[in-house]
Amino acid sequence: MTGGVAPAVGLAFLMLLVEAALTTRRPGRAEPGPAATASLRGGLLCLFALAVHFRVLDGSARYLGAAAYLSLAAATSLASWLVARRRARPTRRRSTAHVLAGGGLRGFAALLAVTPALLFPQGTGPLHPSGALAVERATVTLTDPGRDDPYRKEPTKRTVTVGLWYPAATPGAAPTRRPLVVFSHGGLGVLKSNESLYLELASRGYVVAAVGHTYQALYVREASGALRWFNLAYLRELQREDAKADPAASLARYREWLGVRTGDLEFVIDSLTGGRPAPAGAGPALAQVRAAVDPRRVGVAGHSLGGAAALSLGRNRRDVRAVVALEAPMLGDLVGVRDGEFVLAREPYPAPVLNVYSDATWSRLDELPQYAGNVRLLTVGPATVVNHHVVGANHLSLTDLGLTSPLLTRWLGGRQTTPAAQALEEVGRMTLAFLDETLR
Repeated sequence: MTGGVAPAVGLAFLMLLVEAALTTRRPGRAEPGPAATASLRGGLLCLFALAVHFRVLDGSARYLGAAAYLSLAAATSLASWLVARRRARPTRRRSTAHVLAGGGLRGFAALLAVTPALLFPQGTGPLHPSGALAVERATVTLTDPGRDDPYRKEPTKRTVTVGLWYPAATPGAAPTRRPLVVFSHGGLGVLKSNESLYLELASRGYVVAAVGHTYQALYVREASGALRWFNLAYLRELQREDAKADPAASLARYREWLGVRTGDLEFVIDSLTGGRPAPAGAGPALAQVRAAVDPRRVGVAGHSLGGAAALSLGRNRRDVRAVVALEAPMLGDLVGVRDGEFVLAREPYPAPVLNVYSDATWSRLDELPQYAGNVRLLTVGPATVVNHHVVGANHLSLTDLGLTSPLLTRWLGGRQTTPAAQALEEVGRMTLAFLDETLR
């Protein structure tokens, strides 16, 4: 058990222990008494407050449910004790079934209240970067005047939120021109999905722009604070898509998804490299980044569907000098369907590529039709293609979810034997070495 999970497990154990103690004393007997119930629940609330005060628990939003449950349980128990004391009623008896049902319901509510802390344990976050440069961060939300948003019913221009990680400027010094890496998250990922990688690259002299694909992300928090959740129709498409059962339908979905994502990526690249005028109202951070970016050294990267978008852009945009794909199928290389199988583009892939795989796909790439282009690069790829397998990792442990929620990473991503931090460090080393070779 990691240190981050232990406080939440301890709190859950104490909450369930109190409910079990109150339940086991009741069947077939008189109530233990409102005073005893109020004392136990009030004492647990005080213990929780002390744990937050002395930083055993960090007091973050992950504990809001537990705080609400403990406060409500203590308040209702105290009210029951005061009412019973005023009315001086004899303690009533309850049936065993009634008591067990009530205790089970309260135990379930207690476990539900502490679930956020169990899923997202305290003390987790991105890895500390190894580079010597201080890193600044900013978030900007840009509106693309040339595109309507396909996920909005009314005609609305597409907005794209971009997280920026970049080396801090030296006061009084001229801006240093630096390579740009634009990152695209997974199918239902988030903008900060690979913040450990962003920090590592920025600390080594890169400007990183992570794109939050509005309505294709689990959520996007815009610079104004507005929260945009995923589009439900898009989620259903992700769940139903099956390249083996219906490759033609899958190809149509791929083109739709990539069309949105590559449009976002191109807009961001042009906005940061001077390929288009600076968007109005973007703020000083964007101006600082534009001044620091070298438009001749542009790389794109991504995880899963985001990696597929990066690979598609690398094929079709000539100023992209490097592509990093974290377990991503080459969907942009699928140009048709013949006899129930995907047809691949004939032209060789033009840009240097780093393909990173986990155990989830490495041994079964031949079984996954959407990875046909990847198989070709493995067998006949040019010398500019690097294929790397992170042994013991799963699909999601190639992202920071392995750090922020070890439980979800295993439940959703499958078997994992390599610690998340170790897998991410390996991804960081491989990516840095590859980009240093191609963009420096």
